[in-house]
Amino acid sequence: MLKSLYVHIPFCRKKCEYCNFYSVPYDEQLAQEYCDCIAKEIRLLKTEFSTVYLGGGTPSVLSIKQLQRVFNAIKPGLSTDTEFSIECNPESLTQDKADLFFSYGVNRVTLGAQSFDDNFIQKLGRIHSIDDTFRAISFLKQSGFSNIGIDLIFGIYGQFFDDVIKDVSVACTLGVQHISAYILSYEENTPLCFKMQRKEVQPISDAEVADMYQSVVAVLAKSDYLRYEVSNFAINGYESKHNLNYWDNGEYVGIGAGAVGYLNGIRSNNIADVPAYIARSCAGESVISEFESLSDVDRAKETAAFKIRTAVGISFKWFFDVTGFDFMELENGVIESFAEQGFIEYYPDNDGIKLTDKGFLFADSVSMEML
Repeated sequence: MLKSLYVHIPFCRKKCEYCNFYSVPYDEQLAQEYCDCIAKEIRLLKTEFSTVYLGGGTPSVLSIKQLQRVFNAIKPGLSTDTEFSIECNPESLTQDKADLFFSYGVNRVTLGAQSFDDNFIQKLGRIHSIDDTFRAISFLKQSGFSNIGIDLIFGIYGQFFDDVIKDVSVACTLGVQHISAYILSYEENTPLCFKMQRKEVQPISDAEVADMYQSVVAVLAKSDYLRYEVSNFAINGYESKHNLNYWDNGEYVGIGAGAVGYLNGIRSNNIADVPAYIARSCAGESVISEFESLSDVDRAKETAAFKIRTAVGISFKWFFDVTGFDFMELENGVIESFAEQGFIEYYPDNDGIKLTDKGFLFADSVSMEML
């Protein structure tokens, strides 16, 4: 069975205020050594992939030469059906890079727009402008891309309901196929979290954020962007296959510093230190810093916790075929409570469950209770 490949590019021009993903400032020499290193690892895989995803960090911050190094290693693992995605920041995407992506078989690009108001972009610690985003979309279209995604963040401190609707409405006019809309979270040990602790910023109330979320869903639906996961919306047929694999609790290979892999019931975390990662890899040593071997029950419960976040929910037959467990026997302790609270509903023939509109507001809690 073909697997998914995730490649972590941990370089950024500037780390965003809210980000807790592993990243380091871009350095040309270090980035070149890193790309040489991960290219070697990718070549050793010698397999074809169903999906490939370059995330970060900021993959688009790499130079043309560095991108070619990585792409040349990935190319043998591509088929005509492979979904090949890359994340980009608007300010670092050029027409040359967009053309390069397309020429190497990249067929899905996601832009970290986050907002269409420069004031809120700056509050997030981003270094691009809305004009950069419009320009980046133009570059991608000129290169021939027909599967473009935009990431938005809402619930930003100081943001009002109308600001959120404006952002989503603008996104709907750009002719993109996929929109992700994430609620701003105050992750531990991030500059934004420290600002909150010092009371320099005041998070928006949960009730306000819930109203914003429901309106985001409604506005996107009117433009045919249908919710297929809590924070992800797409024109029919343009759902992210790579992310769907995550929500199915499917297997994936993780390459790069700070990347996570999941194979044969074992979740592995690579060392989150670029120089150390390069040194270990060049010496032929393991780059894994820790791993967890999941029991069959734990794997089944994780599958339930991930899959319930999707609009399709959990088919009991699908669940049994994938995990070998009867869903209701495994999760009976929490399902009745979810139903009573109005968080879930049963399929018409009672052979599956899915979140209700109310349930999507409490998706994180529902998911956690299933573990």
